[in-house]
Amino acid sequence: MVTRTWEDLEKGSSEEPFLLPVGSFEQHGYHAPLATDSIIVKALADSVTSKTNAIRGPCVPVGVSDYHGSFTGTLWVPPATLKRYLKEIVGSMGEHGFDKIIFVNGHGGNQGSLHELSRDLRKNKDIYALVWTWFRAVSDLIEDLFDQPGYPSDNYGLHADAVETSVLMAIDEKLVDQSKFKKSSENGSEKWYKFKEGAVSRYTVDSFSESGVAGRDLKHADPEKGEVLLERSEEKLSNLVEWVKNDNEWR
Repeated sequence: MVTRTWEDLEKGSSEEPFLLPVGSFEQHGYHAPLATDSIIVKALADSVTSKTNAIRGPCVPVGVSDYHGSFTGTLWVPPATLKRYLKEIVGSMGEHGFDKIIFVNGHGGNQGSLHELSRDLRKNKDIYALVWTWFRAVSDLIEDLFDQPGYPSDNYGLHADAVETSVLMAIDEKLVDQSKFKKSSENGSEKWYKFKEGAVSRYTVDSFSESGVAGRDLKHADPEKGEVLLERSEEKLSNLVEWVKNDNEWR
């Protein structure tokens, strides 16, 4: 869509799913760019639209990232603002007849707003919206590639760590400063948040990670593993596109 004319879209089929990448603009440690989440979802959406007839909209580059706010350069909007803005975007696509929407999400902080919006849109049966978050879709593969037996992935964070960095390296290795891997991990955290007696006691990232990194040690970052994750993610999203295209029982 971003490189097509209005006439091209008008001649196409409105039965094709509309992919809307939703990223973030937030710190990703000392070694990765602020736009990491957006870079990943744009790459995934571009790949899938090149292999299917799905239509990709422009990436929404700023999401719910206030808990990263103490790190310079991080931008954010409140959950209600993101939800309202996205509702207007997909509503305008609905006016053109595109009523099957897949939010291609790359940021954990967006998930609550996206799921709430998808439920709201479906209530009126005007728009069929689904939320697809790449690292949720391939969580089993992440465990297979990166985790030790007996150490489940829910013990880890997944922010600017070996997993996310591997995917970014597979997209473009020049985006990553590997000389800062050690510094990022040594000043980071394995786990996301701090807990006390089963309750989250600290939410802001700077309260548990000086570098902003949370998750698997960056010494395990590997572009070949990142490529495997990208390929599986693309496969999953492509399959979802075909399923959504042919699912006519949602109304």
